[in-house]
Amino acid sequence: NGAQSTTFYANPSASVHGDGSSGNPWRTLAEAASQFGASGVIKSGDTVKLYGGEHAPTGMRITANFTSTVIVEAMPG
Repeated sequence: NGAQSTTFYANPSASVHGDGSSGNPWRTLAEAASQFGASGVIKSGDTVKLYGGEHAPTGMRITANFTSTVIVEAMPG
């Protein structure tokens, strides 16, 4: 489709109301998950990188329809 992928970030040490950028990350994976799908900024092919810490309650489930994968991964370290 030619669309460029974007990398977003979540960091439990961040302040609230981030925009998912490296300089202003979301605070939790739950905040990032609210951006999945048609109404959010996370699209097919994007990546969400997680800094260390607690991001969501155990057993959190994210469902959305994408034409390709969205990667959620831990930051190295």
